[in-house]
Amino acid sequence: MIGLLSSQDVSPTNAPIFILASGQRCGSTLIQRLLNSHSNVLIWGEQLGHLNNFLPEYNRLRAWCDQYASHRDMYVTKGYDHFLANMMPSGEQLDDVVVAYLTTLFGISAAQLGKSIWGFKEVRYDANVAISLQNCFPHARFIHLTRHIVDCFISLKRWELDGTGSWNREWTIFALKHWVRINASFRVDNARFLHLLQVRYEDLVADPHTFLRTLAEFLGLAVADLDQNIFGRRLYDWDNGSSDDVVDTRPQIRPLDLDSEERALLLDEQTLEIAAAYGYQVTF
Repeated sequence: MIGLLSSQDVSPTNAPIFILASGQRCGSTLIQRLLNSHSNVLIWGEQLGHLNNFLPEYNRLRAWCDQYASHRDMYVTKGYDHFLANMMPSGEQLDDVVVAYLTTLFGISAAQLGKSIWGFKEVRYDANVAISLQNCFPHARFIHLTRHIVDCFISLKRWELDGTGSWNREWTIFALKHWVRINASFRVDNARFLHLLQVRYEDLVADPHTFLRTLAEFLGLAVADLDQNIFGRRLYDWDNGSSDDVVDTRPQIRPLDLDSEERALLLDEQTLEIAAAYGYQVTF
């Protein structure tokens, strides 16, 4: 049982870990489970893309602070009786607030559970969000994870057919758009990252031991402190991790089983271009 500690007992790291997958069904939960097996790591789950709104708004406000810095300077040097309509705190002060917000939300909360290494995984953030996070945390480690888009689609379609009604085709289409958008952004911007590990799910599962060594070295962790048995235990979203003997009863689907409309979703020009850039061929 993990005990609740005072945040004064553990200090959150200034080098968080961010797992950014290109949409659902890429394997981000597998890496999250693997890292959370470490006694000093806590990787939080998804936030429904919260930072897609928060960080751009922060960037806009940051620009506003810089644009009207003269109003603040006027107040500081000459007093109140001047045109100060857009006076704001400094951009540097705003930066500190944003770092404090993210650290409190994810880092202090992890520290209260006795974990100094914190981070999160998300399937809705592209490289632009990641660069904003890097500006806040220059020592952060980013893991960009992708998977063959056809396999993602098939897995999402099985969600559609699981009988619960919790997933539908509209959401599958959104996920495919995330796949293209996120992968395109990391393809263009990967040179801007100070610490970036790009991973294909297929390579991860084909040689988990090599991946484990690569990941541990990238994060400065010891391989022995990570539970390699994670790779041998498959969890299904509906069992909440509570059972080892849950049977997947959803229908099996092959690429050849996809109809013409479904294939068309996967064969548009941009999707094919991005897929090829990551070494994937889309054929039926």
